[in-house]
Amino acid sequence: MTTNTILEAFEKDWISKDLCDIYISKKIENLSEIQMQGLEYLAQNKSHFKVVINSPTGSGKTLIAEVAAYNQLIRREKNRVAYLVPYKALATQKSDDFHSLFNDSLNLGLNINEITGDEIISPQEALNLDLAIFTYEMFDYYQRNYSSFIDNLGLVIIDELDFIGEEERGFILEISLTRLKINHSQISLLGISATISNSDDIQAWLGCDLLVSEQRLLPLIDIIYNLSDCSTTFRDEEEIELELPKTLDPRILESLLVELLEKYNQPILVFCSTRKDVESLSSSLSVKLKTKKFENTFSKTEDELADIFPFKPSRRIARIMKKCLSSRTAFHHAGLGKLQRKYIEKEYSSGNIVVMFSTTSLSTGLNLPARFVIFNDMKKGKKTLSISDYIRISGRAGRPGYVDESGVSIMIANRSIDVRRNADYWNRLPESVISTIPNQSLNILLSLISDSLSFPEIVSFYKETLWGKTEDEVIIEQKLTSDLTALERSKLVEKKEDSYYILPLGEAVGKELLEVPTVIEMINVLSTLDTNKTNWKLFSLAKILGTSTFDWGNQRPRIYRLKIVPNLGKLFSDFDENERHGFLNDKMVSSLAAAMYILQYAKGVPEEEIEASIYQDIESGRYAFWSITEMIQNTVPKLSFTLRSFIRIAKSALEDRIEASLIEELEKLSRSIYSGVPYNCISLSVLQRNPVIDREVLLQIIKTGYTSIESLIDSGPEKLREKTNQYVSDLIWRTLPFVTKKQDRDYIKAIYLADTKGMDIKPIRQLITETGKSFEKAVVEIFKVLHSIKILDDISFPKKHEGDPNPECISSISVKDSEYTIAIECKSKEDLKNKVIGQSKIREADTKFPERNEFKRLVVIGTPDFDETAISYAEERDICLINVDTFISIVVQILEENIDPEMLVTLFQKSGKINFSSENVE
Repeated sequence: MTTNTILEAFEKDWISKDLCDIYISKKIENLSEIQMQGLEYLAQNKSHFKVVINSPTGSGKTLIAEVAAYNQLIRREKNRVAYLVPYKALATQKSDDFHSLFNDSLNLGLNINEITGDEIISPQEALNLDLAIFTYEMFDYYQRNYSSFIDNLGLVIIDELDFIGEEERGFILEISLTRLKINHSQISLLGISATISNSDDIQAWLGCDLLVSEQRLLPLIDIIYNLSDCSTTFRDEEEIELELPKTLDPRILESLLVELLEKYNQPILVFCSTRKDVESLSSSLSVKLKTKKFENTFSKTEDELADIFPFKPSRRIARIMKKCLSSRTAFHHAGLGKLQRKYIEKEYSSGNIVVMFSTTSLSTGLNLPARFVIFNDMKKGKKTLSISDYIRISGRAGRPGYVDESGVSIMIANRSIDVRRNADYWNRLPESVISTIPNQSLNILLSLISDSLSFPEIVSFYKETLWGKTEDEVIIEQKLTSDLTALERSKLVEKKEDSYYILPLGEAVGKELLEVPTVIEMINVLSTLDTNKTNWKLFSLAKILGTSTFDWGNQRPRIYRLKIVPNLGKLFSDFDENERHGFLNDKMVSSLAAAMYILQYAKGVPEEEIEASIYQDIESGRYAFWSITEMIQNTVPKLSFTLRSFIRIAKSALEDRIEASLIEELEKLSRSIYSGVPYNCISLSVLQRNPVIDREVLLQIIKTGYTSIESLIDSGPEKLREKTNQYVSDLIWRTLPFVTKKQDRDYIKAIYLADTKGMDIKPIRQLITETGKSFEKAVVEIFKVLHSIKILDDISFPKKHEGDPNPECISSISVKDSEYTIAIECKSKEDLKNKVIGQSKIREADTKFPERNEFKRLVVIGTPDFDETAISYAEERDICLINVDTFISIVVQILEENIDPEMLVTLFQKSGKINFSSENVE
């Protein structure tokens, strides 16, 4: 077989010289069959194209997507690119990869960002992006709300196109691509996938070209390893030489991994069905590797790890991870935060981690290659692993540029029957990509009706979907008619003649991500609740958790044996017999138990206390969660999201059906549930924007008497340090500037820096809330610190003010042979809101210090600001004016070493008012 190379593609003008050089520097020299097909296709269709590329994981589809994006961004007029991915973790990695390629390596200076909903990006900021990496949901949101962004797109790249068949979310991508096909046919499309078996259906739907290949860049060896007798079954008839352990061992998986590491010392990915298995197997392997004295390159202490790898919601996971990292193992699952996942991925990619245990959260897209991929079981949660998932995961083994040898995929079997069952994965095609629109049509219909489409237009739209291309037209019309009747009956839409019009409730529901059945059930539940009844919050949550549409995942408490004890009756003191009876079934009692736990969590009860005392009114041992931690990571955010979305709906469209007091109370409850702190301390929850600050840190702060952000600022870092410890105090004060109002950020930084530099912080804190002599003293203290750290050459005061705790001025500040007289002027606290410093005050300062020349100038620092008469006078008399915001900003920037202290010289030499802030420092 002829070897294709990147240089050959360059010679054919299929790829630019700069990209070619970058790939060669990364040791990407030989190209796969699909890469050559793709590059040739892009070269032949420069102005516009629609193509789907279907080839195995490890065949190099990403390179084609990168070249397509480069061509669009560099060579064409309408050059904005959208890259769509199914998961936030994948969006983060793609953003990093594109930054590395286009900006770090090629110095293109492109504006690249991810839009996943985690960070707020304004529409204007999005319009300035050259390359935006979207999750499917956020791209759908931009389509519906920011048409100007879509209008300027030149290319849309869809990663994991087969996700269209995903049961719960695939319809979102299908609808988005249908909109693009109908309304923006001029936009080029590039879809990539490894597992589309019915690619002809996709081609007919999108009206696109199709490139298909079965070739990988590196071969993949598929093996089944039988634990019962240590036998191996190879996919190929001819057995490939590969040494695997042949002796039985009680912990055979660990033995297999140890032997692979000792012989090959190359990266290994181990996939398990549950987070519990991922953590426990990683931990047990680390113990075994220590006994083998396996080489360790990870040297961070536990305290250092706590700083760089702080876990939410439990420090328990951090302790396990430290233990694992000490033996170059780690685990990865969706329960880790964004920063934690990125850290682990980075350490694995750099070679500091050689064995990674993971759930199928790593199955889609993430570029974490390995020599060996091992399946501990063939499950995804409780479900059997699909053929598509198996193909994606096994394809992680053997990736060019990372691993230069063939990849090895090993399925673990516990007995002979499992060997035969696992072998089916080799003999079957991946599942067909089938539309899930029929299961989600109510929400889709609401969206289309809100776009003022008539019934015939809606039918026409559906005919352009994948569902419409593969389903009988009569069945589609019958389904739509039935769903429109359901929406009309639920008072979400109204029919007038041949058209449907959206009602206020329908419009409100359409803006949220809640499903229509969920909203209808919640309206029925909450419209019957009474805030005057005892334990109404408990029963509200229980009823919501008990609705048929609430998404529990695998987290609903399982009831092994139910025995109601008499104490349970006290919960129902205000409820009639029918209401009480409605809770006495397995489903509702489990929801009641979960509600009891969640309410304790919302009140700020520590997790270990909840775990120890949960369900005191129901016999112990009758309920079991997968784990308390997983309840926090899964059910609590889902419940909070559901509540908040419904509250927004209720406020805009349900005022006549649900009491305003109930809506208000549910809103407070939702915020407490989300943050895990009492509502009277809810302002502290903004600190959780820093991923390092988990609920444990917040509760520690609350326990010492702090109830708000203001109380923390009032206290200052020194007192907080006394009440907690150095680590917590520094953590909070480093976070405060990022979660407070813009105008307070530099003040807070100043307080913290003052503390670290030994300044008297009390006057600075007073500066935030009042003016007067405290302001003057604060300025003096700041200048003393600037002098003490050698930024100022000299500092002196008028003799009459020596020893005065509140001097009105500083007579002389020297900065490298230049002298400045600093006058301090301010309004009283009462005048602060309405009055500014005028000409009279500046004239007064000018009169006090008349002796000036080009080397001795007057600087007036004032609060709150200066009026036009003061500014005009200062320009005439060559006086420098700096308001308090600017002054504090200058000090913060100097102390943080973000600007050269010499800037003081430049600033003091200016006349009139100085406009300077931390936002415009170059």
